[in-house]
Amino acid sequence: MSARGRFITLEGGEGAGKSLQARRLEERLKESGIRVLRTREPGGSPQAEILREAILSGFLAPYGPEAEALAFAAARVDHLDITILPAEQGLGRAAKRRGGDAPDRFESEGLFFHETLRRAFLAIAEAEPERCVVIDAASDENTVADAIWSAVESRLDPASLLKLAAP
Repeated sequence: MSARGRFITLEGGEGAGKSLQARRLEERLKESGIRVLRTREPGGSPQAEILREAILSGFLAPYGPEAEALAFAAARVDHLDITILPAEQGLGRAAKRRGGDAPDRFESEGLFFHETLRRAFLAIAEAEPERCVVIDAASDENTVADAIWSAVESRLDPASLLKLAAP
C-alpha cells in the first residue's frame, strides 16, 4: 500500500492564473521527484467534464443556483470516485482549454459576482491560515510560481520527500 499523497488546491477568481500556475507547480514537483496528478473542478473525470460543460456554458443557469449546485456536487462525487481517491488509476485529463470560444458561464458574470467570490476566498483563507495561503496573482507569472512553490515546499514533510524521490 502506498503512502497517501498531499492534496493541493489553487483557488481564485477568473483570470487569476490558476491553470497556468497549476501547470508550473506540477512541473516543479515532478522535477523534485514527486508524482503528480493535476486535475480540476468542476471536471477532472469524463462524466464530471460533461457536467462542467453544462455548468460553464450557462445551460443550467435558467434552472437557478440550486441546479448548478447539484451539478457541482455530482461532478465532485464523480471526480472523487474516478480520479482522486483511486490514485493508481492515473486517469488522463479530459480538459481542453477553450480557445477563441465565447466566455463560459463564470467568465461572463459581472464585476459584483467576482468581487463577492474574491471576498469569500479571502474569508476562507483568513479563517484557515494553516490550510490557505493568499498569493497576489497580479505579479508576473515567475513571481507567482515562486510564491506558490514556497508555500507548498514549506508544507511538505522532508522525510516523505526522500521516500517519494527514491527509485
